[in-house]
Amino acid sequence: MKYNLMIGRYQPFDDEDEIRVRALLKEGKNVCIAVQSTMRDKKNPYSIEQRMRMIQDRLTKELFDRRVVVSIIPDIEGTVIVCKEGK
Repeated sequence: MKYNLMIGRYQPFDDEDEIRVRALLKEGKNVCIAVQSTMRDKKNPYSIEQRMRMIQDRLTKELFDRRVVVSIIPDIEGTVIVCKEGK
């Protein structure tokens, strides 16, 4: 099964995030939500556990159906996308 990747801090996982996920699902796509494991501070008030619960509360059925999966990733400074056609 293939997934579309959404990377973010999700401080918090809010209505706009849910709308983005549901739009992808409506297109027949699956979604992998990658939650950055940020240190808690004024800019990042929610723990990783709280953010995971926010996602679970909003997308319970989709998580159960494996249309949505959630992964915890380290705090990211930048991204590099490598795509090799035909491999």
